[in-house]
Amino acid sequence: MATRMMRAILCLVVVFMLFPILGKLSLNHLFDFADAEAFSYFSEANTHYKNGVAALKNGDCELAIASFKKAIATEPADQSIKVGMFTEEYSPNKMLKEAEKTCDVASSSPKTDAKKDTPQSTPSPPPLTIALKGPVENNRTFSNNIESVEISGSIEGGKGKVKLLIDGQEIPIDENKIFSATVPLLGGENKFNILAVDEGGKTFTKKLVLVKAQEQVAQKPLPTQSPSPSPSPTPHIIVKNTTPPLISDIKVNNNNYNAQGNVVSGNKAVVKASVSGKSAIALVYINGAEASMEKEGEFYSTVLLKQGQSEIEITAVDLDRNKTIKTVKIIKEDKLPFELKGRYFALIIGINKYKNIPGLTTAVGDAKKVAEVLKDKYGFEVKTMLDENATKDNIIDEINMYREKLSANDKFLVYYAGHGYFEKGNQKGYWLPVDAVDSRTTKWILVDEITSELNLIRARQILIVADSCYSGTFNRGVEIRLTTNNSQGVNINHQEDRVEYVKKMLFKASRTLMASGGNEPVSDDGSSGHSIFASAFIDGLLNIEDNFFTAEEFFVKQRVKERVLGKGNQTPEYNAIRNSGDDGGDFVFVKKK
Repeated sequence: MATRMMRAILCLVVVFMLFPILGKLSLNHLFDFADAEAFSYFSEANTHYKNGVAALKNGDCELAIASFKKAIATEPADQSIKVGMFTEEYSPNKMLKEAEKTCDVASSSPKTDAKKDTPQSTPSPPPLTIALKGPVENNRTFSNNIESVEISGSIEGGKGKVKLLIDGQEIPIDENKIFSATVPLLGGENKFNILAVDEGGKTFTKKLVLVKAQEQVAQKPLPTQSPSPSPSPTPHIIVKNTTPPLISDIKVNNNNYNAQGNVVSGNKAVVKASVSGKSAIALVYINGAEASMEKEGEFYSTVLLKQGQSEIEITAVDLDRNKTIKTVKIIKEDKLPFELKGRYFALIIGINKYKNIPGLTTAVGDAKKVAEVLKDKYGFEVKTMLDENATKDNIIDEINMYREKLSANDKFLVYYAGHGYFEKGNQKGYWLPVDAVDSRTTKWILVDEITSELNLIRARQILIVADSCYSGTFNRGVEIRLTTNNSQGVNINHQEDRVEYVKKMLFKASRTLMASGGNEPVSDDGSSGHSIFASAFIDGLLNIEDNFFTAEEFFVKQRVKERVLGKGNQTPEYNAIRNSGDDGGDFVFVKKK
């Protein structure tokens, strides 16, 4: 700067020496020239200063701060410089503070990188603090039978990793910066110094004073000379483990666990796992039941599986009450344990709007819902005939078409929801199609006619589900053949026996009827917009747990008879159809994969 000032003085001297030559120049012009030359000393600083002002205006905090610091390094003083008739403000120190305040940067100078011109500014880390939790607080007094207390809490803020010490002994901190240590209590006042230190060297100290009440003892006479007091013993701090147990080496039926889910067959699976930890393991639960220990550190349990995917929880708890929970996915295999040949077909008939006799309210809705469930849940190929399409000729023609369509391995189900009638004169039962005329049987469908058609269809298993008055007349003179007593379930106790039973039912021909009532009227009213019988039938198909089952098992297990009897005055039946070619087999339902 001294050199620059000397240059300014020299410039003035030269101007005055040339004053006679420059006679035409006014004195003001000369001084303006001198001021301009003087301000040139600040041109470099002023350039940095103006760059900083522009950067701050554009929101570029880093460039603004760097430019103001360069201006200060060139010319540190804030000042006003007059150039001719104008005055330039030069305030880098003021603007630096404004920039740091605007950009939320600490006023102290950040560290700079010697290899770079631009200083590197970083936000200050959050303040370092220790927050104690639990029953421990300053100046608390404990009873004299308390031998130790737990000091626990958390570390907040700080830069990077933080180290915690209690009376100089380092205490482990978990990933959430939580700590716990058990300290012994001596009689009287116990002082503890809790210190946290972060990577930047910042510290936070918390003083803790705990008092243990001393036992009242009889006073003794003071000795003539008091012995030197012995130093208080240093408390030994017991650090509580906060690391949860480790669950590893999981196996399902002795196969390594697959995170996508182990596929197993059957209703049960054996789940094994190894459990270890810094503290001794106290309990291991698998799916809520206490697991058995096969050998040291290895636990197992047998779990029941539901259809589809089951989620099994393994829970491990150590003596310090740390807990770990792992979820294991197990998929119950959908593969059938027997070969299933042929296809499933269903003819669904529902009539509400009769042309010549009073109509019904639920038949069409029942038929539509049954068709939906059979198609979506069981994979049937479904044909529906509703209201005006369900004439006598159309129904008989459609059944005749199945004579040509079905093969021996196929399964055929007919669902009828409409009016039924029993003629006492000839002791015959009838279905009444949409074009039926009262008191004229020419448009009625005789159940014997349907039975005759069934004899001509090649499908090995045929099931008729009839929800109509006098629907049980298909079976007049035939005894009930259910294999159960008191509707307690088919007499098959093991899965292997069930598989063999179903195979036999598929091998033999069957022509069976599930009727909403016997030789009696049935109700058109029910729940959820369905008849009483249709509601029980649909709900049973949707909620049965078995992957495959016979119609007889369904009728019994889903308590169709009891559910209908409990709500109406009709008695559902399940039986073989007389004179139809039944050979003791049964219709088998298989859920769609």
